[in-house]
Amino acid sequence: MSVSQEIATPVDVTVESMALVPRNVFLEPRCRVCRNDLVRKKVNNLLATGSGYAFIVRALGDDNAGCDPRDLVTIDSVRNHCERHFPVQQVARSTYRDIVERRARENQLDFVNGVATALLPVTFYEVTMNKAFQTLVADHTEVSVESGLRAAEKLQCILDGG
Repeated sequence: MSVSQEIATPVDVTVESMALVPRNVFLEPRCRVCRNDLVRKKVNNLLATGSGYAFIVRALGDDNAGCDPRDLVTIDSVRNHCERHFPVQQVARSTYRDIVERRARENQLDFVNGVATALLPVTFYEVTMNKAFQTLVADHTEVSVESGLRAAEKLQCILDGG
């Protein structure tokens, strides 16, 4: 047996055994949202924009219409998907979703059964500030002297308690 034949055998065995490994461990086949790529994209986009779970289920009306009752996306399946899969599928967006949910709780909004969204002005400003900070700390971002001086003045005001 030649060296190339000896090397080929374990590689073939390894490749065959990898066929059983799921390609994407973040897409769980038991999750009603993850099962369908189009539904998953819709749900993730709606979650990222602060839509309530009930609103998302209503938005999936056409997708749910032709489903088997065991495959219907419900409020519980959206909530479970959000808790278990949304952060790993949409890492950047999940930060903003956390802000939206926290602000909704602070303002006693019914986020689960909400009519449309829990987006409040304070939430909008906090998300905008986070996005601006991400841009600010990027290596390619340049900050002008004027912007630096204004930031220093604001910081000094805050430190002085005013």
